[in-house]
Formats: sequence, C-alpha cells, structure tokens
Amino acid sequence: MASVGLSASTDDLKQALATVEPEDQVPYLKKMLADDRRNADLTYYLGNAYLSLDNPDSAIAYFTRTIELDSTYAKAYVNLGVALERIDRFAHAKQNYLLAIKHDPTDVLAHCHLGHYFYVHGQTADAVDYYRRALAIDPNSAQAHYNLGLAFADSRLFAEAVREWERVVELSPDSELGKTAAENVGLIRTYLEVGGSKKKE
Repeated sequence: MASVGLSASTDDLKQALATVEPEDQVPYLKKMLADDRRNADLTYYLGNAYLSLDNPDSAIAYFTRTIELDSTYAKAYVNLGVALERIDRFAHAKQNYLLAIKHDPTDVLAHCHLGHYFYVHGQTADAVDYYRRALAIDPNSAQAHYNLGLAFADSRLFAEAVREWERVVELSPDSELGKTAAENVGLIRTYLEVGGSKKKE
C-alpha cells in the first residue's frame, strides 16, 4: 500500500486503509502515529482496526485516546460504545452514544446504537423513538429501517415490520442486512399464512 503523508486528509487516510486487511492496518497506523502522536484520526482508525480484529480492549484504549485528543469526535464515542458492549459494559456504552449525539445530533449510527441499547433492555418504546430519530436524519438508513422492523416484529406489529424490512431490501439488496431482511419478510409471511389457515380450520 502506498504511504499516506502525515498531512493527508482524513478521506485520503480512509481510502488508503480500505486497501488492506485490519491486521495490516495496525502496524501501518502505529508507524504513522509514532511520528504524529496527537493525531486523533490515527488513533480513531487504530481503534477501528482493533475492533475489526475483535480486540475490544485495545479498541477501547485507542477510542479513549481519540476522545482525549478531541472531545467532540462523535464517531469515536459511537465506536467506543460498540467496543464497550462487547465486554458487557452496557451502561457505559449508553453514556457514549448519548455523548456522540450531544456532539453530533446528526449521527445516524449513534441513534441506531442507542435505540439498540434500549431494544435489548426491553425498552421498546424508547428504541422505536431513537430509530425514528435516525430515519428523520437519514430516511435511507438501512440499519435504522432494519432495527425498527425488529422492534415492530417483537411488538407483533407484523405489517409494520414487513414494511420496514422491504425498505431495507430496496435500499441494500446485496448486503447481509438486506438478505436477512428478505429472510425475515419470508418468515413473517409464512407465519401469517399458517396462522390464517389454522383459523379457517
């Protein structure tokens, strides 16, 4: 991979990192960080690389360092929350999602992750609220539509769930999210058909 200069933009760095595997990103970024220890973008992407390698402890350390360097770095708060969830520190994760939204109210993923926190803790109404906030920011967020579908399905609002998942398929048909949404639609339709047949009997 071609070297990216220390003065390169965040987009240049992101583009360069897209060409290598996460395990190769770690030494590459660490080498750059040795010459520029106060670069919040470098520590953020190091955190991402460790998160991709399923090393949440190292990811937490670098996301925390990013926030120390730039207390307004919303995406670092979001991914710190994700890493904290992986080691079952859910309350701390929630705090970071809230901080991400405080620093960037337009961060869709922060809203989605906060909604998911409420969803897994049985607070469906709060989860739906945050998913809808995410969609108010970006109506084409496949993740928000998918998560909203889950909340509707758990509440037995099957028509609403199907509507959300069909939207996911429209937005991202070839992604894992899109494929799972299509499977969910099929399962619900089968369930409803079987249920309708039993009632007729």
